[in-house]
Amino acid sequence: MFTFKVKIPERINEFLVSFMFLFRVDDRLIHGTVTVSWAKAYNLKRIYVVNDEISKNAFQKQIIKTSAASILRGVKVDVLDVKGACELLRKDSGDENTMFIFKTPLDFLRMVKEFGSKDKFKVLNIGFMGYSKGKKDICKKFLFASDEEIEALKEIVNMGIELDVRTSANGPSFKINLP
Repeated sequence: MFTFKVKIPERINEFLVSFMFLFRVDDRLIHGTVTVSWAKAYNLKRIYVVNDEISKNAFQKQIIKTSAASILRGVKVDVLDVKGACELLRKDSGDENTMFIFKTPLDFLRMVKEFGSKDKFKVLNIGFMGYSKGKKDICKKFLFASDEEIEALKEIVNMGIELDVRTSANGPSFKINLP
């Protein structure tokens, strides 16, 4: 069993100051309280939802953009597929604080692999992964993962990418247990 004690919030602060990119897994994607917390704490200017399925669904994209516009004033929100997110990240000068939100750790792992370098991916923040049949509780009943997601998280850690588990920007960090 893998057990990780996640570092204190200052690690995320250090990461954002250095790179201006925040990578987060939260299956709720754009979620009022949580996203506003992160947007405000880190003065985010852009948020990208990264998921191949959602990027191909015009209705879902519109719902995300419309709901985000009502709660995130002054923050650009868009939905990208993994390939599009990689292209954007390659071109990005890092002059604006940016969050990439993934529905699952599988999407994040695919982005790291497609990007071809893990240099920009130092920390993965994990917020919420809800329960569904077949998923295992890996952290205090707010992170549930399938076997495939657990293997993805292990691979992410083995790449040297730190996992930062917390539900809000200023909240406590939690221990994650990967069987």
